[in-house]
Amino acid sequence: MSTPAVPKQLSPAQIWFVVAGLMVGGFLSTLDVLVVITALPTIVGDLGGRAELSWVLTAYLLASTVAGPLFGRLSDLIGRRRLYELSILIFVFGSVLGGISQNIDELIVARAIQGIGAGGLMTLPFAIVADITTPRERARYTSIMVMNFTVASVLGPLIGGLFVDHLSWRWIFFINIPLGALALLASLRTRLPVQRAQKVVIDYLGTLLMVGATSALLLAFTWGGSEHAWDSSTILGLFGGAAVLVTALIFWERHTDEPLLPPRLFGNARFNLLVGSTLLAAIAMYSGWALMPIFLQVVTGASATNSGVLVLPFVAGNTIASLVTGRIVARTGRAKWAPVVGQLIAAGGFFLYTTMDAETTRFTASLFMAIAGFGLGMALQIVMVIGQSIVDPGDLGAGTAMIAFFRNLGSSFGAAIGLGTLNSQLSHNLDQRLAPAQLARLPAEALQGSPAAIRELAPGVRHAVVAAFADALHSAFLVTFPTALAGLALFLFVRHVRLGDRLVIEDPEVIAESHASGL
Repeated sequence: MSTPAVPKQLSPAQIWFVVAGLMVGGFLSTLDVLVVITALPTIVGDLGGRAELSWVLTAYLLASTVAGPLFGRLSDLIGRRRLYELSILIFVFGSVLGGISQNIDELIVARAIQGIGAGGLMTLPFAIVADITTPRERARYTSIMVMNFTVASVLGPLIGGLFVDHLSWRWIFFINIPLGALALLASLRTRLPVQRAQKVVIDYLGTLLMVGATSALLLAFTWGGSEHAWDSSTILGLFGGAAVLVTALIFWERHTDEPLLPPRLFGNARFNLLVGSTLLAAIAMYSGWALMPIFLQVVTGASATNSGVLVLPFVAGNTIASLVTGRIVARTGRAKWAPVVGQLIAAGGFFLYTTMDAETTRFTASLFMAIAGFGLGMALQIVMVIGQSIVDPGDLGAGTAMIAFFRNLGSSFGAAIGLGTLNSQLSHNLDQRLAPAQLARLPAEALQGSPAAIRELAPGVRHAVVAAFADALHSAFLVTFPTALAGLALFLFVRHVRLGDRLVIEDPEVIAESHASGL
C-alpha cells in the first residue's frame, strides 16, 4: 500500500477565496426558504391550491433533509467538488421549474428538486472547508459561514416583498440562476482536494431505507397536531413505519460492505453525544423561533414587518457570538468550553422566554432573543468543528452530514412540538376564558392567530383571546428550557478535544487540481 500523500496546504488568500465561493452556494439554499415564505400568499392567489400550500414548504424540507446524508457519504467515496457543483446545478434546475410552474403541483415538484440540491449545498461546504483547513483554522472559517443565515434573515423577506410587489413572484426563483452561476464559477476557478476512490459501491437499499424512515418521521411531526391529531391512525402509522424502517436500516448498515451510514460513526461515543446534543439544541432553538413571531404579533400587537425586525437581535447575537468564538477557538485550539458556555447562556435565554406574558414588552422579548441567539451562536458551529475532528478522515463527509441531518430533524421536531403545544393549550384556555356562545361566534381566522382578525374583535373578547394566546405560548415556551438543559447535560460528557494544526486528509489518492486562475 502506498504512503498517504500529504496535501499541499492552501494559502490564507486561497482559503478565503474558497470560503467566499462556498458561501454563495450556501446562501442560495438559506435565502430560498425565507423568500418563498414571504411570497406564499401571492403564489397561492395566482396558482390556486390552498389545500396543498403546506407541501410547497414540506417538499423542500423533506428533500433537503434526506439528500444531505446521501451527498455527504458519496463525497467520501468520489470527492466533494463535483458533487457540490452538481448540487448547484440541481438547485438551479429546480428554480427554473419553479419559476415557470403553471399550477401548485408543478411548483411542489420543483420545490422537491430544489430541496435535493439544497441538501448538498447545506452539507458539502462544511466538509470542503474541513478538507482544506486544519482543525484549529476550521473553527474560524466555519463560524464565518454562519453569515449566510444572518444575511438571508435580513434580505429574504425584503427581496420576497420587493419581487412580489414590483415584479412577479416568479422572480424569487429566477434570481437563483445568476446566483447559481456565480457559485459555480467560483467552484470552477478554485483548487480543491479531490478524493478518488478505487472502488465506488453505492448503498441503494440503505438509501431507500433512510429516505423512507426520515420522510415518515418528518411527515409525522409536520402533520401531527395540525393536519391530523397526534393519536390518529395516520400519525401513529407514520411513527410505526419509521420505527420499522430505522430497525431495518440499522440491521442492513451493519452487514453491507459500503454502508451509507458507517456503523463506526455511531460506535463512537463522543460522536453520539455530539449528535444528541445538537438534536436537543435545535429542538429548543426552532421551537422558540416558530413561536416568537406569534407572540410578537398576537400578544404585543406588532405588525408582520415589525415582528421581522424584532427577531433580528436573535440573528445579531447568533452572528456576533459565532464570529468571536470561532476566532478564540482558532487561536487557542480549545473547543469544549464554547458549547458548554454557549448552551448554558442559551438555556438562560430560554428560561427568560418562559417568563413572558401579556405584559411583556417588545423590547424585553427582543432582549431575551438576543441572549438565546448569542448562546446558540457560541455552541452550534463549534459542535460541528468538534464532530469533524473526532471522526475518521474517510468518514468526514458522512460525519458532517449526520450532524447537519440531526440539526435539521431537530428544527422540524422543535417547530412541530412548539406549535402543537400551543394549539392544544390554546383550545383549553379559550374554553376557560370565553362563554360557549362567544367562542362559537369567533371567526376562524382569529382562532388561527390572525392579528388582523383579532384586532377587529370586541374589546372584551379581544382581551380574552390575547390572554389565552399568551398563556398558551407560555406553556409552549416551557418546552425550550428543559430541552436546552438536556442538550447541555449530554455535551458535558464529551471528553475534551484539542484541535490540531495539521490537515486531516490521509487518502493516498488525494490530489490537488490546478486551474487557469492559478488558485
